[in-house]
Amino acid sequence: NSAILNSLLTLINERWFYNNGIPIESPLLTLVGSSNEYIESDEGLEALFDRFLLRYEVNYIRDKISFISMLKSNPDQRIEKLSLNELYTLQAKVQLIEISDAIYRTLAKIRRKLADEGIRPSDRRFKQSLSILQARAFLHGRTAVHKSDLESLKNVLWETPEQKETTSTVIHEIAYDSIELFINRIAREFEEVIQSIEIIIQSKMPNDRTKLSELLMRGKSLFMEVQAMNSQAPRTELIALKNDMHKRLLQMTSAVIGF
Repeated sequence: NSAILNSLLTLINERWFYNNGIPIESPLLTLVGSSNEYIESDEGLEALFDRFLLRYEVNYIRDKISFISMLKSNPDQRIEKLSLNELYTLQAKVQLIEISDAIYRTLAKIRRKLADEGIRPSDRRFKQSLSILQARAFLHGRTAVHKSDLESLKNVLWETPEQKETTSTVIHEIAYDSIELFINRIAREFEEVIQSIEIIIQSKMPNDRTKLSELLMRGKSLFMEVQAMNSQAPRTELIALKNDMHKRLLQMTSAVIGF
């Protein structure tokens, strides 16, 4: 019943269990729970549900190949294990993963947008979700949290099953800002063009003039894309990128003329 389940609250959050009123410290590392149904608002279990950071809905296996694989699996097969020392070492490394101010600002944006949709995860969930972001970045071999790691929050920030789809949509839209993706693509491609021009000029091969002209045209084309995007959706980042590209194009044009 709810009274028994709610007695686990301090155990889950503070790692203390009150046994007949006497607090006992617990070495709890991970808690996994499962249920065949979601809690109802009149059950008084909202606080308990809030303490489960990651929430997944597990359906029956739909894919035929995966279903057959499950049937053929050997329940006695050896499963790789981690020692406690290995786990502690990994946890310490995860805590060193950097979270930039840009990520914090994006989280604030997600929180505000979710609130506009009537979805209000607790501040504790947002705070604890940082460890999820750090762990995901670590598992992907990064030293800092990337915006793509925010995708994992779709399994963290919803409160009721009806909110899952909206939560996922909000996080995806903010984590994958279309303008930011555009800027990253253009900046990467433009840098490749500039580097290619510099390599040809340094090699001093006169028969590469045609290639240089093609590269300059490609650079100008990318510049025009930025101009067009900035006309449609003016952003400080777009203006800065446009100005930098214009400056470098002028430098490269002069270098090519003098080649």
